[in-house]
Amino acid sequence: MQKADAPKQGLQTKHIILILGIVVVIAAAAVAVILLTRDKPPEVVVSGNSYDIPIIDANNVEEISALVGEKVAAGMFTTYMSTTWIFPDGKSPASDATMGNDPSNNYPFWFTLTVNGEEVMKSSLLPVGQIMKEIKLDKDLDAGTYAAVLTVNMVDNDGVPMKTDVGFNLTLIVEN
Repeated sequence: MQKADAPKQGLQTKHIILILGIVVVIAAAAVAVILLTRDKPPEVVVSGNSYDIPIIDANNVEEISALVGEKVAAGMFTTYMSTTWIFPDGKSPASDATMGNDPSNNYPFWFTLTVNGEEVMKSSLLPVGQIMKEIKLDKDLDAGTYAAVLTVNMVDNDGVPMKTDVGFNLTLIVEN
């Protein structure tokens, strides 16, 4: 009798495997349908600058490229400056420091000067086309040579600071 039950068990095992296979195929099809028919996620807009940046996709790539080009052109600037500033002492103006806001620029700017992360000078607003020749530290530094970072901060025509992350490496020399 046991031998007669063996073919039935094999047949039952095949049915179970077949049923499980069908269930897996149905589940995979359901997942595929859900993924293919779900709604497109909403467009995300990142704010916080002087303009909004939409997410780029195939439908708006040319429009966004033009917008970015306009914003980059508006935010570009040219400056002329010396990169080694020599101060007779920590309280006197530098003998050779120059910082200029080129006439081709769109906006005025001010700048900060930091040494080891500490602000040692903050300029007044430098209008377009102007040159600042008398540059004096706000903090009295001891005699020595310092690696410094000059950070430019542009201001739009309404006086609102623009997001800028432009910095230049300078050498400060304080003689006495």
